[in-house]
Amino acid sequence: MNSIILPPDLERRVDELARRSGKPTEELVRLALMQGIEDIEDAIAAEVVLDRIGKGEEGTETLSNVEARLGLAD
Repeated sequence: MNSIILPPDLERRVDELARRSGKPTEELVRLALMQGIEDIEDAIAAEVVLDRIGKGEEGTETLSNVEARLGLAD
């Protein structure tokens, strides 16, 4: 994919941000896309773990138990 068409309001926001930051619009769009993809990947991974927890295939621990196990408890 070499180009995308943005809705006019989003294009204005990107253009304004580019003007204010002094960065090229292409760089800002690329950065936003990379961050958005990472966020989606993280959300999918979290959903998989939550599903495993719900099925009893994976457990959880309290923060105090983890701190005690790591020697971080007060």
